[in-house]
Amino acid sequence: MKKLTFPKAVGDVLEHAGFVKVEKDRWRRDIGDYVDQIDIYLSRDFKEITVHIYAEDRITQDIICEATTDPVWMSRLPIDTHLPWPEGKGCWWPRGDPEGPSKLAEAVRLWALPFLQGLHSLEGMRAYLEKAAPNRWHKEARLSLAVTLSRLGEHDKALEILNDSMPMAWRRTPHFQRVENLKQWVIERRNAGVGP
Repeated sequence: MKKLTFPKAVGDVLEHAGFVKVEKDRWRRDIGDYVDQIDIYLSRDFKEITVHIYAEDRITQDIICEATTDPVWMSRLPIDTHLPWPEGKGCWWPRGDPEGPSKLAEAVRLWALPFLQGLHSLEGMRAYLEKAAPNRWHKEARLSLAVTLSRLGEHDKALEILNDSMPMAWRRTPHFQRVENLKQWVIERRNAGVGP
């Protein structure tokens, strides 16, 4: 009997959920305006495995990309997290654990897939981004939250976040112009009375 591997176990669950394998250990799913991605992730010492979960709302990302001349503006997607235990700690399996592949696949099925499904609305994205955005150094989450709030009609709250998104170290970076452009976009939407 052939040994079940982590990629095979996780891949079976993801492909059943509509994901397509795009690289050796990476799967992607496009649902309407939303993109979900799951990667198998090795620890730095190569002894443990988990999955990394990414997600984005394409409309929000397109708006942010239009606010900059830099075609690759983000170092990471706004939703970028490891598979956690319910208590919030990271979930890792030893590479040599014979039950590890099936346990990781089950965790993906029970936690990662419902988590991603919950992000497939502006309200779902907002709820997650509000948890990530207080970290001023996670600029992708902050900008995505501001655009999401404006798309929901909460322009003043979006401007508050943008006004608080400029640590002094970023004042002379392309991020500064990006934030200024997004502020202008929100102000124009607010002045035009654009709601959700």
